[in-house]
Amino acid sequence: MGELLAYASAAGIQVVLETHSDHVLNGIRQAVHGKRVDASKVALYHSRWHPGGTSPTLTLLNVDREGRLSDWPEGFLMKLSGA
Repeated sequence: MGELLAYASAAGIQVVLETHSDHVLNGIRQAVHGKRVDASKVALYHSRWHPGGTSPTLTLLNVDREGRLSDWPEGFLMKLSGA
């Protein structure tokens, strides 16, 4: 599913998706790593609600050419070795 979404994005289709699925995230990362999708076409955001907050904070997680994320927010999925 993640690779399909990445392909759609590479074809110029804007995709907005909210997910809790590490499989979707990793499919997107694999598509970038495999050079099937350019990293510049991918924008991943991590949202976090803070106690007493009225809206979540959003953090942009950049994906490099190898499919690695720029930052792993605390408690974000499970950091994979080599990621």
